[in-house]
Amino acid sequence: MLATLTSRKPLPVVATDPVSDTVPWGEPYVPGGAGPKDPSPPFGNYTLTGQVSGHADVTFTPDSAGATLETVEATYHNYSDDGLNFITGNEKVTALHPNSTLIHVDWYLDLSSTGISNSTKVTGPGGFHFEVDVQLNKFYANGTLTTTVDGVVYKQPENGC
Repeated sequence: MLATLTSRKPLPVVATDPVSDTVPWGEPYVPGGAGPKDPSPPFGNYTLTGQVSGHADVTFTPDSAGATLETVEATYHNYSDDGLNFITGNEKVTALHPNSTLIHVDWYLDLSSTGISNSTKVTGPGGFHFEVDVQLNKFYANGTLTTTVDGVVYKQPENGC
């Protein structure tokens, strides 16, 4: 947009202090250089030991090309990092990218937590499936995802949000 000033002359340009191109939280970009390393762990099976009790068996599975993380699956066995809350159950999340702007997620879970707070997080038998198109920023879901914390029930967002 170009403004035509009819009632006054333009104001003088004010000098600004230089700003550093280096930021403490960023990674330097070198033209032609390799991109940043993927922070994800290598694909495979892992056991995460709770700091106080239990463990979680975790699997990171790539897509069919073996290039991108597609599925994360975890089974918790009386897992606790603080000795106050204990998680038991399983969950599996698969994220697909049908095109460059669409994310499709299939989520299955049946988790419970006991201790200071008693809670559950479960999907219906068919799981919980949702899509988000980043160009439209709309949420569309099929299935149910219910979280209950000390008797208070929370449901997934409505479609179109």
